[in-house]
Formats: sequence, C-alpha cells, structure tokens
Amino acid sequence: RYDGASFHNFNSENGLPNDQVNAIVQDQDGMYWIGTRGGTCTFNGETFRPYNQRDGSPFMNVRSIIADRSGHVWLGGNDGLWQCRRDGSQAQIASQFTGYIYQDRSGHIWTSSETPGDRGRWMLTRYHISPLPYAEVISTEILTRDDMFFGILEDRGGGIWLGTLHGAGRYDGHTFEWFRGSDGHK
Repeated sequence: RYDGASFHNFNSENGLPNDQVNAIVQDQDGMYWIGTRGGTCTFNGETFRPYNQRDGSPFMNVRSIIADRSGHVWLGGNDGLWQCRRDGSQAQIASQFTGYIYQDRSGHIWTSSETPGDRGRWMLTRYHISPLPYAEVISTEILTRDDMFFGILEDRGGGIWLGTLHGAGRYDGHTFEWFRGSDGHK
C-alpha cells in the first residue's frame, strides 16, 4: 500500500492467505477484496479476514475480481465464477476455471473461462443477471477457441476486445475482427 510517501508491504505474515496476489478490488463500501493463489480475503484497512465458500473451503487461485455497479463482488478462478452479494449470500454462476471478468456499460458480465469438460479450449461468455431476489442467470456463449484468453475490455463504440495468446480480437456484437501477432497467428 502506497500512502503518498512510502510503501507498506503486506504478506501472509500479516494475514494474507498467500503471498502470490492475483487481483485486488475495492467495493462500494470501501472494503478491499484480495484474490491470491491460496485463498481470498477482505481487508478493511487494518485487518485481513478470510473470505470462503459457503462450505468453508477457500476460493483458490482467484485470478480476477470485480465490483459491479450493483455493489456485488465477482470472483473468478479455480472454483469457477461466483457472485458475492451485498446481503452476504453467494451464488456460483459457473463451475469451470474463470480467468477474467468484465462488466460492460449495459451491465452484462463477460468472462473468459475454460470450456466445461474440455481442458485447453477457452470460451468468451456474456452473462445477464436479473435483479434480486430472483437473480436469474442468462448466459450466452460468444466464442470458443483452442486459444487461451487474456483480458476483456469494452471500447467507446461498444465493441468488446479480447486478448489471446495469438493476438487480439474485437467483437462488434455479431462478428469478430482479429488482429494478428507478428507470427501470423489469428
């Protein structure tokens, strides 16, 4: 943590579940959520508290965390995609490894994840979650490829950008335009 003059380093000796930190986000209430390879925790500025699944097991290898505009926190990692709601409840939205999470201007949640039961294939999925108390999940698989996906971002025109091992693609809502790396891969 940088206070404007110096850094203060935190690690497992201070209460982090693991020293390998993958993701940090601050929610609407000012709480920090920290995803590590060995678990997830919250930090109120003074104390780290483990944040676990309903059954008490830790969220492992959390790769991405976002706080959506409704105040819910989303975790993606080895345990899939989870919505951690402001009322304290949790919902597992998908069970496969989830690498990246993004919320677009329309409120849709986009993820990159492994395809169910087919390691090595990746998919880009868009989720629409209806408001609580029903929280119906409507998922749309946008793309599946034999290519790992890294990063998701919406541009000013509403296009969704996706980074891959072999370049980047832009989805305009109907089709992808691919931009190749110097190795010629799409």
